[in-house]
Amino acid sequence: MGDQPDGDRGPNQAAPTEAEDTPDAAARTIGGQSRAAMSEDARLSEKLDHDHAVETNGRMAVCRRCGFRTVAPESDRHLVSERYRARAREWLEASARTRRADYKRNARDT
Repeated sequence: MGDQPDGDRGPNQAAPTEAEDTPDAAARTIGGQSRAAMSEDARLSEKLDHDHAVETNGRMAVCRRCGFRTVAPESDRHLVSERYRARAREWLEASARTRRADYKRNARDT
């Protein structure tokens, strides 16, 4: 990218920014997804793992409890993708609300 003169660029092709022109620019993205986005996916997957144990039927890589994919059919880890980030956040928030309500109900009943 950085070795082409500006005259060789197409009409819709902008000059690379300084950040894009560095050798480690490719290292900041993997498969078109930024490392920050990947770490968010990993963080959400880890939160689901801490929230509950994966329950699969052993044939499909999907958790029966939350509906999110797992690493493998017999895996014990969730695998959230970019497409399902918002849904994962909502599921975790709902789970936390349920736990708080159960805690308050149990505290009140004792």
